[in-house]
Amino acid sequence: MAASTRSCCFSSAGVLGSLVVADAATNIQATILWVAIAAGIIVAAALIGGFRGWRIELRLDDSGVTIGNIFRTHRIGWREVDRFVRTCQRLKAGEAAPGRSTR
Repeated sequence: MAASTRSCCFSSAGVLGSLVVADAATNIQATILWVAIAAGIIVAAALIGGFRGWRIELRLDDSGVTIGNIFRTHRIGWREVDRFVRTCQRLKAGEAAPGRSTR
């Protein structure tokens, strides 16, 4: 009778052991899935950002100035342009560019 009890304990330990292994395999699969999803999102963002990056432009033509940023394009007619100023100084917060007021 003692032998059958002992074999019962071994078989239940075997079942519990297989459940732990199955649970670990499920966790690994879930981790791989989330890593793949995150990698896909990163690749998609890089492709979209790279494509949008090609849109950056500064165009001067007869109609005015066109500034193409990543998300928007700004068009300024020549009547709105007062002058172009070349500056290399860094401005502090609240400071106006040379020739500009801080309104």
